[in-house]
Amino acid sequence: MKKHLFHFIALLFLMSSCLEEPEIYLLLPEEDAIIIPYKVGDQMLMVNQDGDTIHFIVTYDETEVYGGSGYDDFIFADDTKFDPEPGPWCYGRRVQLRSYADGIRMVFIALPNQTLYFDIWSHDVWSQVRRSIECHLRGETQDFTIGDITYENVYYRQEANPLTGDLIQWYYSKENGLLAIKYKDLSLTRIP
Repeated sequence: MKKHLFHFIALLFLMSSCLEEPEIYLLLPEEDAIIIPYKVGDQMLMVNQDGDTIHFIVTYDETEVYGGSGYDDFIFADDTKFDPEPGPWCYGRRVQLRSYADGIRMVFIALPNQTLYFDIWSHDVWSQVRRSIECHLRGETQDFTIGDITYENVYYRQEANPLTGDLIQWYYSKENGLLAIKYKDLSLTRIP
């Protein structure tokens, strides 16, 4: 009996010594973390293409470890994170805004070097977008006007949907967050 117990303990020790924590090679400096201006409990109003007001609330704001061959190797579905392959690791800040009444969820991920990822999910019209938009928030900006308010230092990103070729347009400010997103005849625009 003692012999089996010894073998069992030795096996447990051997198995635990093979497991390693990922090496964090890149921290998330404060100047990168603050490119997302939202915190839990914040609220934002947007208007959609039909003139309906959409109420968003920040439901999640955490620093997490990200990895893979590229930062966008993750699938976020119902707050579950899948890591399809090992790779370099870094810290990132993930913030989620939800509109419970309209079933829309937006996720922002801030990564080192002023890199921002944005995803939007919905059970209906926005479900056709379901695509990450990557933007490096350094370099050229522009002014963007909503109603009577002009926002300065706005980053603009335009990408083609790889499946349809349709353009996705995205306006973002480090100080104010998402200002507008447009895809075909769909749009969400911040209400100042």
